[in-house]
Amino acid sequence: MNVVGIMLISALLILPGVTALQLAKGFRNAMFLAGLTGVTSVITGIFVSLVMNLPTGATIVMVNLLFFIGAFALKNIPWKRRSTGGIMMILLFALLCGSCTDQGDRSDSKADAKRSDTGPATAISW
Repeated sequence: MNVVGIMLISALLILPGVTALQLAKGFRNAMFLAGLTGVTSVITGIFVSLVMNLPTGATIVMVNLLFFIGAFALKNIPWKRRSTGGIMMILLFALLCGSCTDQGDRSDSKADAKRSDTGPATAISW
């Protein structure tokens, strides 16, 4: 279990910096972008993990990795004029991949049956 934590912390330290270095023109801009990327990936990863019922740490790392792939693509695709079309295509692809996953039935049938048997006054037990 400690190895997983070490890998997650390492990813949170490395990926925002590498992502920022792909896009920034100077060290000061890279530091600002790294902080912004790290905070954004954590907030987005927590939100996605809550919505899609996924592990939080792994989701944060995957969001970080998607940011890096997007930055790498923006830097290395030879465009004469850079526009937001590439970013929009990446976001559209991520949205489509997220919406195509099978969510299944998240309700717990045993808990629902217990709640219906006990009535509304005793549904919450401490």
